[in-house]
Parts: sequence; C-alpha cells; structure tokens
Amino acid sequence: FYTYALMQIPAGILFDRFQPRYILASSACVLTIGIFLLISTNQYYLAFIARLLMGAGSAFGFICMLQVCASSFPANRFALMVGLSE
Repeated sequence: FYTYALMQIPAGILFDRFQPRYILASSACVLTIGIFLLISTNQYYLAFIARLLMGAGSAFGFICMLQVCASSFPANRFALMVGLSE
C-alpha cells in the first residue's frame, strides 16, 4: 500500500512528460515480475519485495486510467468514468 501511494506522484510526473503507452508497458512488466516473484517464493523478504514491485506497477496503471478518462471523455463525465473503471 505504501509503495502504491508513494509511486503515484512520480507516475503523474512521468505521464506528463512521456507517452503513456511506453510507461504503461514498462509498469506492466514490473507488475508481472512482482506477481511471478510472489508466487514462486517461500521467503518473507522476497515476498515483501514482490509486493513492493506490485504496488509500484499498479500505481502507474491507475494514473494512466485517470489520464485516459480525462483526455477521452468530457469533463462532466470524468467522475462517472473513474467510478466505472474502479
């Protein structure tokens, strides 16, 4: 949870500067690595690192969804689109 919350600020900055397609693909790879590390480990510290990676990858996905909703739909439908995607 802490990594998820902390990574949303750098995610927003990166999405403002670069194309969302590449950032989202990279964060999906980080999330995938975290998932596979979590399911393959029996050690606590590796599971902790895996959860950190999963939080970092999923934070970028949420910010990207917000940006796509803001740029693709009218402003009066933003709350509806975010609520539906949650």
